[in-house]
Amino acid sequence: MTLVILRLVWRTLALGALWLVLSGGGYLTYGVPVVLLALGMSCLLSPPWKTEPDRRPHVFSRVFAMAHLGLWFLWQSIKGGADVAARAVRRPVAIEPHYEELPVILPEGAALDLSMLMISLLPGSLGVQLRNDTLCMHVLSPELDAAGQWNKLQQLAARTTGVVTLHTPL
Repeated sequence: MTLVILRLVWRTLALGALWLVLSGGGYLTYGVPVVLLALGMSCLLSPPWKTEPDRRPHVFSRVFAMAHLGLWFLWQSIKGGADVAARAVRRPVAIEPHYEELPVILPEGAALDLSMLMISLLPGSLGVQLRNDTLCMHVLSPELDAAGQWNKLQQLAARTTGVVTLHTPL
């Protein structure tokens, strides 16, 4: 019980100090309710009375995973867009559309939905159909590493959503 109180006091002091730094020491009328609201939110996200370790990743690691996913997606979009544009202007046009069957390592849920949406937004690939543990993907050229891109996207989506994958990719 005293450990829980100590954790709550520590969080309150840390959040109060953060408020003072961000507000420049003013606006205490707003600071008290904001600190108490932030304390309540922190207790919801990471309960101070919980003693056994949580199997899900900590909220901060998920935030960093989300940033990593966003930056990876942006880089893949830029790289893929440049590749598609270069293929379109070459003569003869350097495309050879085909379908690839790729393994799904995510369970049904948010991580798989996020992966399916994002793979379809990347240039040069389009998720066509999901059957059991296999994704049928339309790919612009066999030179593109669709399997590697799909596996990396699934791993990043799993880290972002806090999901444990079904199995490791081949």
